[in-house]
Amino acid sequence: MSEAVEAQAGALVEIRLARQAILTRDSDPLVLWAIISERALRSGALLHGAARHVHHPEVRASCGP
Repeated sequence: MSEAVEAQAGALVEIRLARQAILTRDSDPLVLWAIISERALRSGALLHGAARHVHHPEVRASCGP
């Protein structure tokens, strides 16, 4: 891997970890609430693996028609 690609990958990882830290911080964690259409769930548009991965007390998901 070239240095530029490695640097970009490292930067993306840092950004992702920073976003994750917002949900898991001890003081005033961000609450994420997502409304997902039933059609998106049925069509497979939502990555099922990603949906199953989100098990966190500050993340709420609702399904509607």
